[in-house]
Amino acid sequence: SALEIAWFGVALVIILIILSTDPKSNSGGAQSNQMTMFFSSISDTQIFLRRFSWLMIFVFLFLSILLSYFNEI
Repeated sequence: SALEIAWFGVALVIILIILSTDPKSNSGGAQSNQMTMFFSSISDTQIFLRRFSWLMIFVFLFLSILLSYFNEI
């Protein structure tokens, strides 16, 4: 069904986002425990990817609930 295809597509997008992002990029290097430097060095692209990945995770969970509900009927 279309719901299953959307669920599978969202799962692939989540996997691609996680595999394509580098967790060590723009971490500020050795900043001698200056957490303010760490947070100020996060780029707009990283913020967008983080928010987009969380959105995709919530959409995935919502679609999972819908699939479970419609399979019960």
